[in-house]
Amino acid sequence: MPRCFEKVLYHGTKPESVASIMAEGLKPTYMGEIVCMAPTPEIAKNFGEVVLEVDVNGYDLSAFEDCLEWERFCWTKGQVIPPERIKVLDGH
Repeated sequence: MPRCFEKVLYHGTKPESVASIMAEGLKPTYMGEIVCMAPTPEIAKNFGEVVLEVDVNGYDLSAFEDCLEWERFCWTKGQVIPPERIKVLDGH
């Protein structure tokens, strides 16, 4: 699985999830260790109405070869990505 090196990624979510994410952070949902994200806000919009910009500096990132255009795995080792690393993009 190729490693990725972005410092910022994007997460699409439902409007009703924003308050809890901004209070508690982004919790890993895939295998208990991964938060799935997109490399651009436009792509993240396909996964949810509200797009969050996430500072992923320092996390291990990877993607499947056939998904490099649209998906990244942020390996959190079971930790929550804290709210201070997340912001709701303007217009969402």
